[in-house]
Order: sequence, then C-alpha cells, then structure tokens
Amino acid sequence: MIAAERLKRIAEAVRRDGAVSIAELSERFAVSEATIRRDLSRLARQGVLKRTYGGAVARPITSVDAPFAVREQLHVAEKRAIALAAAALVSEGETIALDAGTTVAELARALRNHADLTVITNSERVMNELYDCRGVVVFATGGEIRALSGLPAKGDICMVGPVAEETLRRFRPSKAFLGTAGITVAEGMSNTNLPQTRVKQLLTEISEQVILLTDHTKFGRVSYSIVAPVDVLNMVITDNGISAEDKTALESRGIEVVVVEPISEELSALD
Repeated sequence: MIAAERLKRIAEAVRRDGAVSIAELSERFAVSEATIRRDLSRLARQGVLKRTYGGAVARPITSVDAPFAVREQLHVAEKRAIALAAAALVSEGETIALDAGTTVAELARALRNHADLTVITNSERVMNELYDCRGVVVFATGGEIRALSGLPAKGDICMVGPVAEETLRRFRPSKAFLGTAGITVAEGMSNTNLPQTRVKQLLTEISEQVILLTDHTKFGRVSYSIVAPVDVLNMVITDNGISAEDKTALESRGIEVVVVEPISEELSALD
C-alpha cells in the first residue's frame, strides 16, 4: 500500500473510531511502528488528528470539516463579497467551471442573472442554483454521487469518479472557480476528500485561468489531500482578513490577489 492511501485510511479510522493506537495501526497496515509514528506526526501537522502517547485521537470539528449546512452559515459576509467579485469577472459568452463548496455556491447565486453563459459543474448545489436560469446553460458531469461532508440530505453532494473526470476532459473552460479546505504557499491547496481532489486537479489542467475563492480562515491550513501547488493559480479572491504575509507570499509567485470587504447583512438583505 502506498503512503498516500495509508494516510487516507488512518485519517478515516481516527474520524470513525475517535482514537487509534500505534500498535493497532502497525498490525493493520503491516508496517513498522516507526512508520506509523511518522504518519501520525504528519497527519497531526496537517490538523487531521491530535497525537497522544501511543496513538492519536480525533481533533474537534472545525469549520473546514463541518457539514455543508453548518459551513454555509459561517463567514457569510465574506463569502458573499468574494462571490460578487468573482461574478464580475465573468463575461457574456464564456464557458466556466464551478467546483463544489460554500463559497462557490455563493458565486452560483451571483451568476443567476448572467446571460449567454455556460457552466460546467459536478456540484448539486451549483446545479440547483442555475438550472432554471434562462441565460445560463448548465452541464453536469455525471458520475458517482457522493455527500462530501455531513449527512447525504444535508451534505455537499457532488459527482466524482471516472465518469465525472471523462466528462470534464471534453471541455476547455475559460475560467475555473475553485474552493479549498486549506491553502499554504508551501503545501498549496488541499482538500478533505480524495475523489473531489481529483476533480479539482482536472479543473486546473483543462481551464485557461484558475481562480481560487476562499475566505481568510483557510490560510495556513493543510488538509490531508493535496490538490495542487499555488503556482497553478492565476488569481485568489479573498476577504480583508488575509494577513499581509500571506498576500505578499502569493503575489511573489505571480498570483493576483483580490481582497474584498465583507458585505454587511443590511446590504445583503437589499439584494
């Protein structure tokens, strides 16, 4: 078993059982206890678990791995402003790709009044926002249906796997708008779900421009599934909570950073 698959299964075991021991994992994966210690230390650095004497325990749920229904109620003012800035980049006649996630779902809402627009997506939430818009043509990828977080009825439901990936290869979007569970300049963008990670990777490969939509809380976080280095990004749209250090680090790599002011609830209510 390759290391990446072992890390994935260890993370799943911790989330499922709440705690694991080094001896148990060593026996289960037929590797040395020293190897398991290194695996646990790596996952701890990524924030997936907390190391304990002789093993590890699950860390408390944060906004990154909370169910979609919870996450979409967090940092709403920031996500709304980010979405509106992203929507302003979309021109008439474009073909764009929209990833999954709460901030990208906000972008879908902001695109409802666009005309002559084609959207490719694997996200049920994006499809539900746009399927009845007269000026928007939506292409769904098809594929295996997964609730990427939370219960299926309340999760971030997406289509992943070989069918979804093959569909994406047929398109060449002018822009791909992605969300992320975490981003650092050293590790790049990261995600909490391996099948969706592959979809994200494909979007970075087939699109002319790659634009990351993320609120400031995702900076400095590393999840266990690495999507791509930051160098694949053309632009990052975020809120004014981003640190000067993170902004400068991205700009030093040639990435345009657009910083927006959160939109107040009063202004949102006027829309």
